[in-house]
Amino acid sequence: MDYDFTPFLEARNADWFGSDEPLRRALKGRVSAEAERGLAEAARHAASLVPLVEEAALPENAPRLVQFDGFGRRVDDVVLCGATHRLHAETLGRGLGTVHGDPIAHYARVYLYAQHGEGGFHCAAACTDGMERVLRGAPEGTPVDLARGEIVNATPEHPKSGAQFVTEAQGGSDVASNRVIARRDGEVWRLHGQKWFCSNIVADWFLVTARPEGAPEGPKGVGLFLVPARVSEGRRNDYRIERLKDKLGTRELPTAEVEFDNAVGFDVCPTDRGMATVVGTVLTTSRIHCILAGAAALARARREAEAYATFRSAFGRPIAEFPLVADALSRLSRVHEEAVATAFQLIELWGRKDDLSKLDFRVLLSLAKPTLTRSATAGVREAMGVLAGNGIEERFSPLPRLFRDCVITETWEGAHFTLLSQGHDDMRRFGVGAAFVERWAGEGASALSAELPRLLAEPQPTPAFDAWAARFVHSAASRLLGLASAPPRG
Repeated sequence: MDYDFTPFLEARNADWFGSDEPLRRALKGRVSAEAERGLAEAARHAASLVPLVEEAALPENAPRLVQFDGFGRRVDDVVLCGATHRLHAETLGRGLGTVHGDPIAHYARVYLYAQHGEGGFHCAAACTDGMERVLRGAPEGTPVDLARGEIVNATPEHPKSGAQFVTEAQGGSDVASNRVIARRDGEVWRLHGQKWFCSNIVADWFLVTARPEGAPEGPKGVGLFLVPARVSEGRRNDYRIERLKDKLGTRELPTAEVEFDNAVGFDVCPTDRGMATVVGTVLTTSRIHCILAGAAALARARREAEAYATFRSAFGRPIAEFPLVADALSRLSRVHEEAVATAFQLIELWGRKDDLSKLDFRVLLSLAKPTLTRSATAGVREAMGVLAGNGIEERFSPLPRLFRDCVITETWEGAHFTLLSQGHDDMRRFGVGAAFVERWAGEGASALSAELPRLLAEPQPTPAFDAWAARFVHSAASRLLGLASAPPRG
């Protein structure tokens, strides 16, 4: 073939940290020079994993379930390809699933690796992050404390990860309808029942919601338990993997239907605080990762589209010079900048302890997750259009895979309806109104504030509230971009 793609290939592999102006602007004043040097090194390492990620994503390398051995015994082994095992070592084994040191720098590192999409490791890192936060403060020497110690001290030789099993067939996001039962058995609990959507089924430990026997119906009756994948002498705990899900995206990540049958578990919080802990810690952590995943996908898509549009010529000039292509690149640039600015403002706000910041974070997260993950899916699709036919060819570009992963991220840890309902309920319950809007929305605050009372008068969020939330998040992002070095304070 005479046509040479080398200039495009060189441009698309630009320095993932140095070329990312939105990231560097978001980190300005938030991380040290030493941390920036570490992130530059992390970016180089993340970029070096492209061949492994591409190998793991091949259809023939998808996870597979082996339920029986050659003697008819039930084994329920999930087989991962060698590339996925190596990716676990290079990411989970290097601490991507737990915060070590500066949280802002840590999540910047997550963002850099998430530019691979799921890659077989990002969901595991997010679930491990939420699990480790729940396990903090366990009494020393207990099984819960020992599990946390192994997670925090993971190495490339011994990568460790966690998972969270909440969803049941009858309930979905309605966690209060959980039917899995936990029965007290001396110092441990025994879990019985089915979980419907269990991602990272190859994890070392699972956080599982279950209703203690005799507990009341509703949210106060849901407990939270740490369930080891293996118990004494390496024996599999008492659960069965019924099948693996055949998902649109995040295909490198094995997601299963699981039946617990007397599985050993340990409580990690008071038995009436399970649902509150899941929502307040586990799901909150995963939702931050969802937003980071969307921002990271936009970074990769933008780099891919800009490299192609400046390389590819048609009718005698680079396609970047055609008005429609230039407009697509401009919009892609804008949504990427908004996603990065919002993600790191949320992460900073997450770490504050005052009541106003906590409330602002709670509401902003509920509104931003659906808005920004939608923007990521649309942005990646836009980038695919810039590459035209090459944009839908799996071996030419990562964009089709990123697009599928973005669709999953929209649903992961709360569909749009769930998050918007939570945000609407919180705004009504805590009297969130004009002061909140003016604190965050900048120039668009007046019109947004004027609409809000009518929208909050409705007992449930309407499509008009959905549209308002999107406008609010974009307006807040615009303000952040204009005040990147001085984000709003509570």
